[in-house]
Amino acid sequence: MLNIIDTLTDKGVTIISHKEKIDTDTPAGKFMLTVFAALSQLECEQLKQRQREGIEIAKAQGKYTGRKPIPTDWTRFG
Repeated sequence: MLNIIDTLTDKGVTIISHKEKIDTDTPAGKFMLTVFAALSQLECEQLKQRQREGIEIAKAQGKYTGRKPIPTDWTRFG
């Protein structure tokens, strides 16, 4: 997200969010955008970690076997 904002800023675009009161043309606005991006990344990584932990617990209990294989008609590819 921050790379997209930087690209747009380099092209002279200013992003203003009225709801969150963020203006990328101000230092405070840039700071808030960076904080929101960091929090979003943290939440995403925590979600993946909880998912991995849940899968490991399910595997240990014999409840998780993974995705079932999808039958493929190889004659259609060729």
